[in-house]
Amino acid sequence: MLGIFGMLLAVLGAFLLISVVGALIMTLIGVAYQRKKLDKEPVVTVHASVISKREKPIYRRENSSAKNNMIVRIIYYATFRTEEEKEIELSVTKEEWDLLAEGDEGELTYQGNWYQEFEKNRKKSLCQEYS
Repeated sequence: MLGIFGMLLAVLGAFLLISVVGALIMTLIGVAYQRKKLDKEPVVTVHASVISKREKPIYRRENSSAKNNMIVRIIYYATFRTEEEKEIELSVTKEEWDLLAEGDEGELTYQGNWYQEFEKNRKKSLCQEYS
C-alpha cells in the first residue's frame, strides 16, 4: 500500500514540478516577445502636459471577504496630453509619480507604452516655486 501511495506522490510531485517549470518558461517567452515587440517601436519625444495621475493597488485575496484583502503592490500611472491633443497613459515609478504634478509641462519621451522620461519645462517649474 505504501508503495502505491509513494508512486502517486512521486507522479504528483513530478507533475507539479513540470507544471511550474512550464509556466515559468511560458512567462519568460511572453516577456521576451513583448520586449522584442516594444523594441521595434520608435522612441518618441513630444511636448506634453500632465493631466492626471492615479494609483492602482494590486490586492492579494485572503478569503472571500473583501475586508481581509491585502495590498501587495501599487502601480502608478500618469496621463499626458500632447500638443496634438493625444492622451497617453503610462506606468511610471513611484519616484517619478511623486515628482509629477497635474499641469506640469515638458518633453515626454516614451517608446510604445513604455515611459522613459519627462523633462519639465524649467520656466514653468521656476514659476511654480515662487507662486
